[in-house]
Formats: sequence, C-alpha cells, structure tokens
Amino acid sequence: MSAIRLQSIHDDELPDWIRRGSAAYAESRIRSGQSPESAHARSQKEWAELFPEGKRRDQHLIAHILESEARVGWAWVGPANEGAGVDWWIWDVFVDEAHRGHGVAAAAIGLAEDHARGLGVESIGLNVFGYNATARELYERLDYSTFAVQMRKRLG
Repeated sequence: MSAIRLQSIHDDELPDWIRRGSAAYAESRIRSGQSPESAHARSQKEWAELFPEGKRRDQHLIAHILESEARVGWAWVGPANEGAGVDWWIWDVFVDEAHRGHGVAAAAIGLAEDHARGLGVESIGLNVFGYNATARELYERLDYSTFAVQMRKRLG
C-alpha cells in the first residue's frame, strides 16, 4: 500500500459528494432491512439536517482518501450530535471496492483521529450497520469498543 492521505473536498465538489454519500447511506439502510422508500426518505431528511443549505457544518472534515494521489474513497469526521456520548464522530468512511482489504480504511481512520486529536478532541465514536462484519472487525482492531447495540425482529 502506498502512502494514504486525506485531502479536504472543495466546496464546489460538496453537492456531488452529498448526493453520493446520501445514496450510499440509503443503500446501507436498505441492506439492513429498511424498505427502499423509507430508507431514501430518511437519508434525504438526515443529510438535509447535517448539511443545511448544502453547506458543511463548522469543524467537519470531509475529505478524499488519496493513495498515491488517486482518489480511492472518502472520510468524514466532525463534532458528534448532541447526546452521542462522545466528542466527535466518524460520520462516514468509504473505500472503493478495488482498494478494500489493503489497509486504506484503517489508515484513513488513523488520519481522521489525528486530525481530531490535533484539535483537542478527547473521544470519537462511530456507527456501523449490523450486516457489516468486516467494518466491525476493523473498528475492533482499531480499539473501538461497543457501547450500544440496537436489535430488531421482523414480524411480517
């Protein structure tokens, strides 16, 4: 693996990134069992709240993950929502399929943590969908511990 670095996404790139990120989030919700209609509606609502008027919130780093100057994914880290139980949140990490399994996500998370640490942040949290065992294993290897579990049973 070549050196990994984060490069902040420019404001003019933000609308396209929001569209892709919101769609990926909706797909994760669908994969977790939510209906497509509900998943897309919830994703649109949440992303509109997270990006009022299509603008990033203060202190949020939204960055391309670069490997040898090639864009291979993105990372988003910033202050947590009220009541999250942590100071900051890793909102999203996405690595293109061709680059997965080579340490790119772990390196990007380490860089996001360094960024937060440099700003005096004392704790960082994240959410992982239950189906994503690979991501859960990665986060455990990076010393993230489980502090809540949501469960659901289909009754239909």
